[in-house]
Amino acid sequence: MSDSAAPEIAIDPSVAEKEPLLPVFTPTHGGYGGGSKAPGLTIEFRRLSYSILPAKKGAQPHRILKEISGMARPGCLMAILGPSGSGKTTLLHSLAGQLAYVKGATLSGEVIVGGTPLAKSTHRQAFVQQKDVFYGQLTVHETVLMAARLRLPSKHSTNDKEAFVGELLSQLGLAKCANTLVGDDKRRGVSGGEKKRLSLGCELVGTPAVIFADEPTTGLDAFQAERVMASLRSLAHDQGKTVIVSIHQPRSSIWTMFDDVIVLSEGEQVYCGLASDMVGHFSRLGHQCPPNYNLAEFCVDLASIDFTSTEAEESSRARVQQLVTACRDSNPIHQEAIKSGTLFSAPSAFNIRPSVITAPLAPLWEQFALLFMRSWRQVSRDKFTNQSRFGSALFSAIVFGSIFFRIQNFQSHIQDRLGLLQVAAINGAMSSLIKTITVFVREREVVTREREAKLYRVTPYFIAKLAAELPIGAFFPCFFGAVMYPLAGLNPSFMRFLFFIATITLESFVASAFGLCISAFCPSYEAAMAIAPAVMVIFIVFGGYYINPDNIPWVFRWLDNISLIRWGFEALCINEFTGLKFECDYADQPGCLRTGEEVLARLSFDQTTVASCCISLLLLLLAYYLITYVVLVSSNLRLQKIEPPNHGSPKGGSPTHTQTTHTPPPLYTDSATGSSGSPTARSNLSGAAVQQHNQQHSQLPQSGHQAANEGPRAAEGETGVGGGDSTAARTVTKETDVGSGGDEVPVSVLDGEKDTHKGGAADMAGGEGPTKVRG
Repeated sequence: MSDSAAPEIAIDPSVAEKEPLLPVFTPTHGGYGGGSKAPGLTIEFRRLSYSILPAKKGAQPHRILKEISGMARPGCLMAILGPSGSGKTTLLHSLAGQLAYVKGATLSGEVIVGGTPLAKSTHRQAFVQQKDVFYGQLTVHETVLMAARLRLPSKHSTNDKEAFVGELLSQLGLAKCANTLVGDDKRRGVSGGEKKRLSLGCELVGTPAVIFADEPTTGLDAFQAERVMASLRSLAHDQGKTVIVSIHQPRSSIWTMFDDVIVLSEGEQVYCGLASDMVGHFSRLGHQCPPNYNLAEFCVDLASIDFTSTEAEESSRARVQQLVTACRDSNPIHQEAIKSGTLFSAPSAFNIRPSVITAPLAPLWEQFALLFMRSWRQVSRDKFTNQSRFGSALFSAIVFGSIFFRIQNFQSHIQDRLGLLQVAAINGAMSSLIKTITVFVREREVVTREREAKLYRVTPYFIAKLAAELPIGAFFPCFFGAVMYPLAGLNPSFMRFLFFIATITLESFVASAFGLCISAFCPSYEAAMAIAPAVMVIFIVFGGYYINPDNIPWVFRWLDNISLIRWGFEALCINEFTGLKFECDYADQPGCLRTGEEVLARLSFDQTTVASCCISLLLLLLAYYLITYVVLVSSNLRLQKIEPPNHGSPKGGSPTHTQTTHTPPPLYTDSATGSSGSPTARSNLSGAAVQQHNQQHSQLPQSGHQAANEGPRAAEGETGVGGGDSTAARTVTKETDVGSGGDEVPVSVLDGEKDTHKGGAADMAGGEGPTKVRG
């Protein structure tokens, strides 16, 4: 098959590598362009634990995460670091609500997204997987445009979506490779870094408020890794997104991009806070970072367990336990979770979220059209596969035609005809089966991700896939039959030739449907390739050539009825032998078969017709398609549910706490400005929003424990003059000991200005000694 050329898309690369805001569609306003942005959301998580109960009875649960607490802020890039096996990916998937269900596993804790529990939140989020999987025969532009046309509302015109995609590619540095095929293991395409940015671009189309990325630098060189991380940092700082990444061994320049850091060791936190404060924190614990040392390597070294010797292991475990204890003692969210037992965050104007996509946005006909075009491009441009199948069909046809060249009508040639028809039936079926399994197992991973994102339904995808692959799937068996049939000298009737072509083509479709069915059930390509050929061997044994249908034991008769080889071979035999005359080797030869009908009777094929065999093949085709469709519909990814911290916890868990309602404590304070949160997130808030937020939090009831221990609170707010209706509402964001001598208490300013509050003994009425002040 000829390779279809990808259309050239004119994109101006001159604006690439710049850092203006990425274009966004704003669902809340229904507009296009950079008029307004989807701000990020605060993600608070408390006492997040994950354990798996081994199958062996009496065994202790394997704890992968152990009471992780922290906060991810809008407009900030948070990095999760740690040695291999520390739980980075598990924590990331847990925060995103994408942790796959495992029997015997328990995920407990609390994850609050913008004031709403994760299970009830309607925020849009992007999850960039560690493994980049695409349709390899599509160009970069076609891939992102497909995502845009499926993710964005249909009320936006195609021209608007084209413009959006072009600008997005420019901002991600993909303009120069917009017309390059993505590529796969058979065909070279874009580089690893470009493919990773392509994954990010496809996710950004949906205007997410929160972005998760699982080890986005894995497999990339230092330069490409920095380019990918720069794109993520730009999304956080320039657009106010909440960005959380797990990362392994970042270079020094990447470390400077991090705002917040969580360091894990065997599922426990050894640090949680500002990236700029990490070195000082470890220094206070007696662990000095050497000069000119990569800070990421420094913290990972501290969090690693040395198994080279018993002494080294004990020493490193003692060090890690010291860091874990210090982290928990200094983590206000973790301490507050222990006191109160339950997290509560009031919804506020700080948390503006686009509505979640609960159903495909494109109409069914558009889904079908887009998916059909994508499938057609994939199969028609797959030059390697098409050339391989063409060469295999030609080679097999010539070999079989040469071996059985010009078959005569003598008695010995009856067996030759049966052998030729049998290998013809097997050849077409096996070729289609292997091709389908090879393609569909990899394609299914892409389809599963897109269906989880609610981009389209199974019905238009399945019909579009079958319709797009039908012409090419029919070409190869037709070509095989057209070459082999005249070489072998089979029945010279033209109608018999057409029936022969139709039969092997229909059988190849059934084999392809069987491959889809097996692939839908099997979790991997290796499993499918192990099962499918084994089942085909059984079909061949019951195919009517090796064992007569009348001699099959009754307990195995059902295998004979579902064997696609049997019905294909029987149809070919009836089509070939009906009406043929055979010569005996000598007069009065015993057992001489003089007619084709006698041959069919000997095979027990005399009670059926070509039409009835084809109907049986059609029934098998529909059955395999139906089973595949049902499996695809019902194969939604089952996710692990987050249980309360005390529910289902393993032995030795924390005692039950009483539920209280309180204002969530602050975790991070900007050391440079004394402010909490992100400048970007703060600058996007109106004065009315600030007043509403403060009003809501001021009306929250406080627990008796807090009232008894915290004492009076110091809070202050004032209206700024920064332009527009922005407000500089100031609230205390860091617990600070305020003595009687006028110590400074850092106060956050929403417009980014720095301010301090001078407190003396007169300000702290009703208490002696240091008093903790909260905002």
